[in-house]
Amino acid sequence: MNRKLFTLFCAVFSYCAVSGQIFVENSFPRDRYSLARVCDTSFLPSRFGLNAEGIFRSGLYTEFAADTATIARIHAAGFEAEIIIADLSNFYAMRAKASPKLQRVAATGFRLGSMGGYLTLEEIYAEFDRMRKAFPSAVSAPLRIGTTIENRPIFAYRISLAPENDSVPESVFTALHHAREPGGVTAITYFLWNYLENSDKSSENDFLLRNRAIWCIPALNPDGYEFNRANYPDGGGLWRKNRRQNGNNWGVDLNRNYGPYEFWNADNDGSSANPSDETYRGTYPFSESETQAIRDFVASRRFSTAMNYHTYGNVCIYPFSYSGRETNDSLLFRNYGAEITRRNNFSLGRDVETLGYGVRGGSDDYFYATAKILSITSETGTHSDGFWARPNRIEALAAENLYANYQAVWSAGVNLRPVETQIEWINDTTAIERVTVMNVGTRPSPAGVFARLKASGNIIIDKQEFTLPELKPAASVSANWQIIIKPHIADNSQNAHVLEIEQEGTRRLDTLRSMFRRPKILTLFADSSDISNWNAGNWGVRRDGGTFSLADSPYGFYRPNSLNAAVYGRNIDLRNADAATLHFRAKWNLTRKDAAAIEVSTNGGRGWERLSAGRMRTDANLPDTLGGGNGPALQGNFPIWEMQECSLNKFCGKEILLRFVLAAEQGYVADGIAVQNVQIEILKTEIPRKQSDFSAFSADFFPSPADNKAYISAYLPNSQIPAGTAIEVEVFNSFGGQIYRVVLSASGGNETVVELPVAEWAQASYYAIVRCAGAVAYGKIVVIR
Repeated sequence: MNRKLFTLFCAVFSYCAVSGQIFVENSFPRDRYSLARVCDTSFLPSRFGLNAEGIFRSGLYTEFAADTATIARIHAAGFEAEIIIADLSNFYAMRAKASPKLQRVAATGFRLGSMGGYLTLEEIYAEFDRMRKAFPSAVSAPLRIGTTIENRPIFAYRISLAPENDSVPESVFTALHHAREPGGVTAITYFLWNYLENSDKSSENDFLLRNRAIWCIPALNPDGYEFNRANYPDGGGLWRKNRRQNGNNWGVDLNRNYGPYEFWNADNDGSSANPSDETYRGTYPFSESETQAIRDFVASRRFSTAMNYHTYGNVCIYPFSYSGRETNDSLLFRNYGAEITRRNNFSLGRDVETLGYGVRGGSDDYFYATAKILSITSETGTHSDGFWARPNRIEALAAENLYANYQAVWSAGVNLRPVETQIEWINDTTAIERVTVMNVGTRPSPAGVFARLKASGNIIIDKQEFTLPELKPAASVSANWQIIIKPHIADNSQNAHVLEIEQEGTRRLDTLRSMFRRPKILTLFADSSDISNWNAGNWGVRRDGGTFSLADSPYGFYRPNSLNAAVYGRNIDLRNADAATLHFRAKWNLTRKDAAAIEVSTNGGRGWERLSAGRMRTDANLPDTLGGGNGPALQGNFPIWEMQECSLNKFCGKEILLRFVLAAEQGYVADGIAVQNVQIEILKTEIPRKQSDFSAFSADFFPSPADNKAYISAYLPNSQIPAGTAIEVEVFNSFGGQIYRVVLSASGGNETVVELPVAEWAQASYYAIVRCAGAVAYGKIVVIR
């Protein structure tokens, strides 16, 4: 179909992806938005003022939300824009109505709103009024920090029991720079309810409430947000900018309106000078009353950290955006970012690394450059969630940011975190447990802070207390403990014990899980000479920080439309293994849909199965070159070396091949992935597996639902489980990701009971597999709060 006929077709028919029906439309109103797709790799979204948050770029196409005038300009420039959903606002509204509105929340005060599940402007302010009534000493009255062009107030709220003085570390949280991104508000309100309601249950929450201050600006763009509500009361409004009138056009993109001038006017096409574009930056920095309000408010405070919420993309972005260079605090941004994304596995980096192009006039650059604020933008939600996620997705998306928000509050001061744990064996019963503790906060920690490792029943710790030195921001220290493993503990048993850090007069507790192994180590890659053991394809060796790494594209960017694999050139013998684990360090830079995977073959390379590692998203949207669909993979950007671990237990008893794969679509490419210290630990469990009649072997979970404690009972009703028999318990989340594993010895008799650490698990449903002498039992447990 030629372009003129195609455009005419789009103007006549509207496709609704919810019901599959076709509606006849007379014309496109000016503010109607469509989901469009351009299958041309030369298409540059910034030329048409399209915003980063609304763009999905695969190698084969660019997909984006745009109004009718913008789509017409794209056609006029010679590009074919396929209309995927003609009325995107109507699609969001109808999808919300069709979606179940189930919610079971840990924060009991949190609730959904009336606008497609999201809060209206009136409901946002009512939500903070409810918080204030429930916690009158901790939640302030609204502080009016500015007024919009339509004379609406811009409110800020202080959440703290600490006195107002310069010594109290402060954080600022913002949402709704862009009027069509309500997911940021729910991420903040969900966190605040959790934060406040747990203040009398958690010593950490109580400490933070008394020693930190949060300032929240939940609706920076109330005019635009109210405009969306007035036009789309059921949700789905896609107006982005504020409501300034610019001749025949409306609105300024507030997140392109920050200064200083050289940032606002940077030479990177990261905003538009055309008033009709979505990314129109205004006539000069801080031309808008909304950005003037936050400029003056930031200048009046001493904020140390900031979380600026947007949707969507599952990325966390740190400065600089206006420039190709990083900040002077790059090391802190990288490690702080690694910590706040530890639970949600968001892509992490600058916008050019996570989104593919730069931004100018953004909030993070201004916050950092003028006030040294450790400022992060969180783009929450997936491409399929879009700007208005289904109501039954709202709580899950908010919960993904819960850990990140807590770390943002901690990092306004000192924030000591255990970032890595390793076991080094001395002999068959003695090992060194080495815990790397890093300060990812903005203030130095004083010397003399105590770190204590509390033993479980399986180990004895020679010296429990370790004294930490002074740690400046981004500095780390290795805290070492000598541990003695009790003789009855099986190899490959998972040991969970508690690290206690006495920080600022309060105890912070982290559960560390270590595998007690005395394994055979098979080193696959450690230095440059090891490349000879690989069928490396386009992979090669490069030097990174004094060590060697195996990289998919050691001399530049990877190739588009490719499947680039490095296969270990020898069969890996796991026939006599009871357990095996792959370890490697990695960092990566991949464009939006491209992916890196680790795969195993048990049939000589005719078929491959993907492994899962800690930083992988188990539901990653895979490129066609890797088979398409969803599965475990490393995606996006992660800028620091971090240890990854993949279980090979299911392949025990077999010979395998192993490969690292980078899969790329046509078009946009990046630097790729590099790995170091690739090893496999192979273990033969020494506990004898005695034979018995296990035909009736089963497992029960109790209580279910559970809140803080739960148990698995593995039992035989009519016979004995011989003492010393190995029992393996694996617990998985609903995405298939393993969250817990333990191997223990049966105590004898017909029942062995295992306590599960459900207090550390999110509210959800889980399933478990229990194995004993070749028999398998399954069960389910529901965790509620």
